Amino acid sequence: MDKPSSRDLAAHHRIRDSVNREARQELAARGRGLALCKFWSSGAPSESCREGDLCSFRHFYESAEEEARAAAKRAAKQCSREISKQELVAYEEVGEDQAIHGDKQSKKLRAACFALWLIQQYGREALSAGAGVLDVAGGQGDLSWSLSVDFGIPCTLVDPGLRRGGQLKSWQRRALRKSGNAGFAHLPVEFSEKYFGPTADALPAEAAELPPPPPSPHAELLRTASIVVGLHPDEATEFIVDLALACSRRFAVVPCCVFASKFSDRQLSSGVPVRTLNQFCSYLQAKDDRIQTAFLGFEGRNKVLHMP
Repeated sequence: MDKPSSRDLAAHHRIRDSVNREARQELAARGRGLALCKFWSSGAPSESCREGDLCSFRHFYESAEEEARAAAKRAAKQCSREISKQELVAYEEVGEDQAIHGDKQSKKLRAACFALWLIQQYGREALSAGAGVLDVAGGQGDLSWSLSVDFGIPCTLVDPGLRRGGQLKSWQRRALRKSGNAGFAHLPVEFSEKYFGPTADALPAEAAELPPPPPSPHAELLRTASIVVGLHPDEATEFIVDLALACSRRFAVVPCCVFASKFSDRQLSSGVPVRTLNQFCSYLQAKDDRIQTAFLGFEGRNKVLHMP
């Protein structure tokens, strides 16, 4: 079954329901009872499962052991949330007169703040070299807009989401017509090895005897980019670091979410699973001792991991 676009929620829900139905049918065929509802068992029964009495899964525990396991999972999740809150204190505090707060309206301001930091750190000329900046998982393109329109730096937004058929907002189109600026390019694909995998000449010397990897359609774009950046790029965060290192490209990424369940194989050198934001940053930094950190001028997840 084909996977839907990451932003096609209706298709995602249809596939999810179909998989659930098939699982229930298989369990019934094996003579096994209904599985425990993971939403119901994750918290208060009246709040956790939106299906309520219509839910096709079990809203009761079959044994004290099963109830104890569910309680242990809830406690572990709550502990992880508390640790994450405490770890945010380790981030540099921003004065109230300079802070950009984390509401929806501030996204553009955060992007502008990051753009200014990139220019101060690397210089406009260096950022404009080659294919320019690759802005990975940039969503609406606020960072790409700031870099390309406000500062004239070539920028390509790499994000599989297509909004408004790939068209800019009306005010953006008017601004480009008035300024004569071409704006930024949009490449609607995911940032992964499948599309941006390193070319043979970018691989380490010890891989020379191995068969060459299949060509990736956008490997040349990555190879000629001046830098790869990501402002809260979610699942793409580690791909930015890995592919940039593989292709000897500079990068600057502002991690946001850990996705501990999805990437459960991540571990620190001590063997501790990566569950919190600061653990994730430490995990990424351990990939190369040249990776440095800095902090942006807004509250919340403002730590930048970058290759100088």
